[in-house]
Amino acid sequence: MKRREVLKALMAAPLAGALCGCTKYIRRHPLRPGVLRVILQGPFAVIVHQNAGNRITAYVPVDPDNLHKFRFQSLSTDLTDPHYQFELKTNGLTKSPQAPYIDRCFDDATVRISNWKADPPSEYFVSINLPAPQIVTFIPPAETVTFKHGTRRIGHMPANHVLEYRIDDLDDLHMNSNSPELDRQTPTPCSDLVERYRDHRAREEESHKRMLPGEPMSLPMQPPDLCSDNDAHTYFFGVGVDPETPRLDKAAHGVRFFNQQLLPSLHDSRATRDMELESIGDYRNPASDRDNTSLTSGLTEAVWRGPAHSISSLVSYVEDCKSTGLIAVTP
Repeated sequence: MKRREVLKALMAAPLAGALCGCTKYIRRHPLRPGVLRVILQGPFAVIVHQNAGNRITAYVPVDPDNLHKFRFQSLSTDLTDPHYQFELKTNGLTKSPQAPYIDRCFDDATVRISNWKADPPSEYFVSINLPAPQIVTFIPPAETVTFKHGTRRIGHMPANHVLEYRIDDLDDLHMNSNSPELDRQTPTPCSDLVERYRDHRAREEESHKRMLPGEPMSLPMQPPDLCSDNDAHTYFFGVGVDPETPRLDKAAHGVRFFNQQLLPSLHDSRATRDMELESIGDYRNPASDRDNTSLTSGLTEAVWRGPAHSISSLVSYVEDCKSTGLIAVTP
């Protein structure tokens, strides 16, 4: 080998070693931790797959009455496609090493079923695949329900699910969808979602004063701990009926949809028989002065007690749907 080539080789070796040695110290962008809350408002079935790391399948079956509307990340825009599919991967999230904590207020709305198998996608209006959350809770109030079988016992079922996750890096978080215009959506800051509700409420109040002068409007929603954490972000899914639907029709539809679509979709009639509902709230006498839904104050009262036009709340149409969701735990 010529002397010049030997010198070139000797000079190149230290430089290559220096470059390779530095790669392990090159850092990506700073991590952006936080809290993610996935809000499922409406008659969602939430399936907890115990033997698959407690991952979640959430869905709303197709409504044969064709009354349901869908909203994603928006409080005022209805989406019109016949089917929606979403998936949130684990990228950017803290992996949960144990089963999620499920709020005890779901006790009446939780059932253990045999091996659940998904129906074809065409059977679902909205379906969402999610990682295992740390917590499953809800936005109050819960609906008061009467069960059809047994001793006609009274129970309470939340009208929404809130799945909580810890975020490792917000920049890695995206919701994938079969709908191109909805694909790869980033979560909304929780404070923005609440601010949108307040803006909408202000517009509703002005409209109420013009249409029904002298009649008080229902009290506004006081958001609970939804945004109590710093850097809290949300994905919002809302399914329900048009707010202009008469109150009795809303309640009757809610019971019918729960019994005839939601429960059968679990494919375990023996386990779900005792969950069949006779009523949600006291919709048989909506003109009474007492609270016709929940024992707790909140959005539900605003819908039942509003003189003419119910507010379009933070949780979309769901309070108008008068239908509860459920949780099913499966192997």
